[in-house]
Amino acid sequence: MPFDKTQIAKIYERTYSKVYNYFYYTTLSKERAEDLTSKTYIRFLEKFDLYDSNRAEVSAWLMGIAHNIWNDEYRKNAKYRFTQIDDIEERLLKQEPVELEQLETKTVVEALLGCLSEREREIVGMRYKMELSYNDIARITGLTEKNVSVILSRSLKKMNTILED
Repeated sequence: MPFDKTQIAKIYERTYSKVYNYFYYTTLSKERAEDLTSKTYIRFLEKFDLYDSNRAEVSAWLMGIAHNIWNDEYRKNAKYRFTQIDDIEERLLKQEPVELEQLETKTVVEALLGCLSEREREIVGMRYKMELSYNDIARITGLTEKNVSVILSRSLKKMNTILED
């Protein structure tokens, strides 16, 4: 189904923050998130004539493109693989000592997300930042809804454990 320029602009306005946040959650890098978001919309424009509204909402289809862009980038760029917990701890330790309550929320969230595997971060981001349903996450990732639910539950427990320590 071809879109006109007005429809494409509306799709972009409605979905940009979800796509950007997906990449920010998976990379924790503003610059990489911006680059990958741009690549996603370029591929969307190249492929939008293949979109079938009977198979998925346009936003779910776009998130599938974003997921594929991330997989391509991950395989292609081993040097960008995610920062491990030691690196994040080092970043936090460089700051002046403060109580957890005084840390900026963003820093805490980044540290917690950094403790998760890439797959966990991706799914947490899809669910809580992009507000996708379990069904949509399952379709995009190729996992079952039950598997998505288990990964989310374990990821949240892991982050809660870290916060309690």
